[in-house]
Amino acid sequence: MSTPDAGGGFSDQHRARFFAFLDRLAAKDRPIYGFSAQRPSLFQLLGGGTAYVVVLFFPDHVLFSTRRMASDRETARTTRLLAEIVGIEVTPGQLRSTALIRFVDDKPMKLSNIPPAVAAPLARFRDKDLAAFERADLTRDAVRAFFVACSRALPLPDGLFTDL
Repeated sequence: MSTPDAGGGFSDQHRARFFAFLDRLAAKDRPIYGFSAQRPSLFQLLGGGTAYVVVLFFPDHVLFSTRRMASDRETARTTRLLAEIVGIEVTPGQLRSTALIRFVDDKPMKLSNIPPAVAAPLARFRDKDLAAFERADLTRDAVRAFFVACSRALPLPDGLFTDL
């Protein structure tokens, strides 16, 4: 079995192996859902480089890893408690969605360029809390985005998808 590609080669076997790996992690270190998005900034609007954010939801906290688009190098890492999230508002667009994550300290985080399949679980978060990220409810595209986010922000083992 090969490494999944960006063109849709994330099969049910890839999904099963990825979730089996996550299940071997300690519960507090096991991400529940994740994705990558862009964080709009004035610097980007003025012609600067694009930064993107890898977001990983854990049972008790959310990790935001800001990375450079060109080098994929992490430039900042922020951890917020899950209880600090007041709500997540998803605004669907024609091709991509935007999410506004509101925190108790009134410092919202706006994330853009989110594919609709990835944004759908975020939209359910308001009503279902962490149950919005149930594995059975995630589409193939959402699981692929989750895998990519984990591969960027966590140390995934080499050969995760090679046949033994």
